[in-house]
Amino acid sequence: MDMRQREHIEVAVAATTRREVPEPRANARGASSKVRGGVACISTGSIAYREARILPSTRLREHQQRIDDFTRIARHGLETLYEQVAGMGYVVLLIDTAGVTVDYINDANADSGLRRAGLYLGAEWSEAGAGTCAVGTALTTG
Repeated sequence: MDMRQREHIEVAVAATTRREVPEPRANARGASSKVRGGVACISTGSIAYREARILPSTRLREHQQRIDDFTRIARHGLETLYEQVAGMGYVVLLIDTAGVTVDYINDANADSGLRRAGLYLGAEWSEAGAGTCAVGTALTTG
């Protein structure tokens, strides 16, 4: 495991356990992710962008309505997690059991390429829709 991977793991663990988040070194820019209980905290450091599958707004709304009560409750947790990683190049996603991003938080000044990479509302992260990825694997393996 190289230093970049080790630093990312420290940041992800600290952020999800509410410990103090260590400052990343200037050269720590690996694409990485952390999935825990349907919440993905994904580094935007050096993601190899490929066109994501984004559901049309009507289909997205169907997914959001199915878990609307849960989303309202979970929003506080998303905000708390994002506060821990704000300014570090992360996007926090709330993904339903079908692998669709139903809520997210990111830096308002973030690169517009985030949508293309699937770090956006309505992005499909299931193995069938996105290929092998951390979210799809978590959904598949339970």
